[in-house]
Amino acid sequence: MSGCRHPRNGLLLVVIAAHLAVGCTPAYDPCFSPAALVRSTRILAIRADPPEAVVTSNGVPEVVVRVLVAGAGGPASAAAELTLCVPDSETCDPPLQGVADHGEASFRVLASRAFLDQSERADPLRGFGGVRLEVRVHLAGADEARKLLLYSNSTAPNLSIELGGVGATLDGHADSETNGAVVLRLGRTYRLRPLLTQGAEVYQTVDLSGHHLSLREHVTYDFFATSSVVFGSLPAGPRGVYAYYGVLAPDAAQADEPDGKAPTDGLVSATWVKSFWPSQSRPSQARDGDLAWIWVVARDGRGSVAWWTLPIRAEDRDSAAGDLFACPL
Repeated sequence: MSGCRHPRNGLLLVVIAAHLAVGCTPAYDPCFSPAALVRSTRILAIRADPPEAVVTSNGVPEVVVRVLVAGAGGPASAAAELTLCVPDSETCDPPLQGVADHGEASFRVLASRAFLDQSERADPLRGFGGVRLEVRVHLAGADEARKLLLYSNSTAPNLSIELGGVGATLDGHADSETNGAVVLRLGRTYRLRPLLTQGAEVYQTVDLSGHHLSLREHVTYDFFATSSVVFGSLPAGPRGVYAYYGVLAPDAAQADEPDGKAPTDGLVSATWVKSFWPSQSRPSQARDGDLAWIWVVARDGRGSVAWWTLPIRAEDRDSAAGDLFACPL
């Protein structure tokens, strides 16, 4: 359905009138729910420990596969199934059954040497840089997610990256905590900074031409959130900051680990908007003391993944605490 939506609630008519300059097309065409906004059960990431399993004459090591599961209410629980396969094929081991409990599922994967040999034969590069197997994770009520597992005979395998927390600052000052949750004022924009405790290592590799290279890992971050937490810089209106699904920047919930000194005010902006308008009628509103969740997923570009789950608590001090508009019905 095309055309601009005008909420029937009189309080918001002034908001719409003030921002007609935005135009109908930029706001709603195209219009998708932001990938960073968690409104249903989803797999956000899959981690393998170790990220590079070293195969020796003693055998193939076990790999622990962990799955990060999020839902609209925070860390989610659901039945899970993992299948180990040769990449890009239907050659798979029997599935492993598991359960995601409080946001995580864990599987112990032990590949046979024969299965690795089969994958190497199917690889166009014949195992250059290591042999890869693929885990396919099915979660009840969610889409399938996949991850490659790397097996090699390296004497300096990739190490795991780790996160030690997430810092939140408002106007350059660290914010407070209540009962283990970071307190965010509704309608105020915070800066978030993942705290990387292990990663961004220097490693040696060989390119396809046989040249030896010394490189540093490039760590990237993806942010996700429940409720009406919006990432990126938001414009201000008469009722505080506002946002439309159709004009949220697709990369606003992504960031890179700085090569040099980290900025003191964080890497990503996040605002917990008070009023969420899922339809044309009545908004859902965040209230003082409400609980929401932010997840940060870190990747080193070589297969290692880490994450941090951050509970946040709302503090309602301002009558004008912002609006978030969904796609038109």
